[in-house]
Amino acid sequence: MKSFLEEYGLIIVAAIVVLAVIVFASQFSDKIVDAIGNLIDTFTNQTKGILTPSAGGGGAGA
Repeated sequence: MKSFLEEYGLIIVAAIVVLAVIVFASQFSDKIVDAIGNLIDTFTNQTKGILTPSAGGGGAGA
């Protein structure tokens, strides 16, 4: 049994961690997607004047 755990222990632990991440993501996916959407909307609204090019379209060489 000891040699089995030495050989495959890390794989078992990694599988458990991956399973935990999948369960966490499935439980909170809607909240995470909404939070990311709200964050992007807030960023877009706060930087609208910076990111929107001017009407003239002039650049550094114009």
